[in-house]
Amino acid sequence: HAAQFSITNYAFRAVDQIAVAVDTRGLRNPNVNAVTRNAAGRVTGFLSEFNLVNLIGQMTFATAKADYPVAGIVDYVKNTRAAADDDTGIWVSVTAGRAARPKTFSATYTFARIERDSVIGTFNFSDMTPSSNVRMNVIGFSYVPRAHVNLDFTGIFTKPILPDPGLPPELLNRLIFDARVSF
Repeated sequence: HAAQFSITNYAFRAVDQIAVAVDTRGLRNPNVNAVTRNAAGRVTGFLSEFNLVNLIGQMTFATAKADYPVAGIVDYVKNTRAAADDDTGIWVSVTAGRAARPKTFSATYTFARIERDSVIGTFNFSDMTPSSNVRMNVIGFSYVPRAHVNLDFTGIFTKPILPDPGLPPELLNRLIFDARVSF
């Protein structure tokens, strides 16, 4: 068995330029953090400042079969400089197995609830849309049919926590199939 725990503090400074760049420079991820705008409607910065206190804990449990440990991770973040109370994020993931040797597999389930100003959305998980103000469920399976070959499936299911005029209100589904070959 193994356990790890970490505490970090990310004190961001001069982050308004990120909000402006997302609005004006053609970055492809939409900005879902609360922003300020000028009279012309252009983004001038974030409504919140960002000081993120991040706690991460991970535990791995050995099982009777060495290729099939069970691992869990909890990631909690709080923006202590948020302008409103939508300042918290949680990410919980459980994995069974380790797809590392031929004929082994792993299965993963992840739940996340990331409030609007808990993180700077531009820096968040790129396959999660929206990048904040989101509830997410992910399922993943990986199988190693032979040495140096992995076959993976990931299903990502997201929905905004609060209604947002720039986001679809329904559940967004992303299905990803990968074949990886290592040399």
